[in-house]
Amino acid sequence: MRFVINFSYYKQDYLFFDAVLNLKPNFNYVLFGAIGSGKTTLFEILCGLQKDWQGTIDGIFCKDYKSDVRFSFLPSSPVLFENKSVLFNLNYACKVTKMAKPYEVAVEECLLKFGLESVKNIKVKKLDYVTKQKVAFARSYLKKPQVVLIDDLFLDVKSQDEINQLSSLISQVCEDKAKTVIIASTGFVRPEWNTSSYFVLKDKKIFEEQSLKEVMQRHKEIDVKDKINLQV
Repeated sequence: MRFVINFSYYKQDYLFFDAVLNLKPNFNYVLFGAIGSGKTTLFEILCGLQKDWQGTIDGIFCKDYKSDVRFSFLPSSPVLFENKSVLFNLNYACKVTKMAKPYEVAVEECLLKFGLESVKNIKVKKLDYVTKQKVAFARSYLKKPQVVLIDDLFLDVKSQDEINQLSSLISQVCEDKAKTVIIASTGFVRPEWNTSSYFVLKDKKIFEEQSLKEVMQRHKEIDVKDKINLQV
C-alpha cells in the first residue's frame, strides 16, 4: 500500500508536500512526530475524515478520492455513544459493518478478549479513560479493518498503571498478524509492540527508518523513550 499525499488546510501553506507513506501488509509501525506535526491529521486524511482541506492523494483531488483500503482510526479521545451501554456500542459496530446476524457470538468473544464482560451493561460515560479505550479497540476489532491507525494515547495519562494498560491494549492489536498497525507517538515506544519500522513526520515529508537507532541519529528532535517506564 502506497500513498502520496499533498495536503493543506484551505488557503494555508502545505502541511504535507509529496509525502510518501509505504505500508506493507501485516506490519507494525510507529509514527513519530512533535505535537502539531500532523499525525492526527494524516490519520484523518487516510480515513476520509478530514474535510476542510485541499490537495491530492495519489494524484486524485481530495474531494474525489476514495480508498479501497479498510481503515480503522482510534483517536486519543474515544468517539463512542456515551449515553449507551458497552454492549450497545459493540452491537452498533456489527450493524454498520453489515455483519451477518446474530452478532452474539462475535460480541461475546470481543468482550472476553478486551476484558469488558463485567461492564457490558454499563453506560460508557461512567467508565474511566482506559476502559473507554478498550471499548473503542473492541469496536475496531469487530469491524475487521485492514489497517488500524492508533493516535497518541499517552498525552494525557495520569499514572504509570494507565500507561501499562494502554500499552498492553496496543500490544493486543499488534499481535494480530492479519492487520497493519500504525501507532502515533511523540517519542514513546515499547518493544512488545513488535515494530517493523518507524515513520517520522518532518519538513512536510514522511521519513521511514528501519530502527530506533536510525531515528535517534537522523531525527534528534524526536525524544525517543524506549524504556518500560514513561515519566508522567
